[in-house]
Amino acid sequence: MSFSKNSIPSSSGKLVNTLLRVALWVSLVLPLGWIGFKFFGNGPSANPAQELTHLFGRVSIYALAFNITLGSYFWLTTKSSLILRYFPTVLRVPLKKFRRHLGVAGFLYLFVHLGFHFLIEAGIPEGFQAIFEAKYLWVGSSAFILMATLAITSNNFSMRRLGKKWKSLHRVTYVAFALATVHTLMIEKADLIHFSILAFVTALPLTIRLGFWASEQREARNARR
Repeated sequence: MSFSKNSIPSSSGKLVNTLLRVALWVSLVLPLGWIGFKFFGNGPSANPAQELTHLFGRVSIYALAFNITLGSYFWLTTKSSLILRYFPTVLRVPLKKFRRHLGVAGFLYLFVHLGFHFLIEAGIPEGFQAIFEAKYLWVGSSAFILMATLAITSNNFSMRRLGKKWKSLHRVTYVAFALATVHTLMIEKADLIHFSILAFVTALPLTIRLGFWASEQREARNARR
């Protein structure tokens, strides 16, 4: 079954829009329940702060991956009428607005992740010293700085102030995800298979986008000849 712009009545469309918005907002809080379940399910580990650090870090990278995947989906809707046919505007519009909230939520989970790092190291000076001494923490800190910049500018004021530069700035999301993935894979006890699959699944639509972009650039060059 496919949908068209007018296949959902306006009254039903408003209800769907409202329910979807509520569901999306709830989804930003649900990871806290998952973290609690993982943390208390088998009882706290020998190093609770370290376990919580890893759990909050996982949620943050999941949020970042989902944000990028949504961006790829919205880009593909401009290239494929088939996608537009099966996903009506009443679903796409809330999801598009949700991306900024998802990005900020991902940063907040990342902020807590960093906070537990300093708790593990027993203080701010020790925490910074550990960052300077470990390469994987350099990479993770770089991702944090980029995410902080994106979170601070994820508001209407920044969009108006930066204009067209806002989109260019927020493409740094891809760099942040790459750094976060490398940071995770550099951790000694990281689940390499899990995060490698996550990186591949997230990068696949980006590769498709890059192929489209390269093709369009080639056609533009040929047209100028």
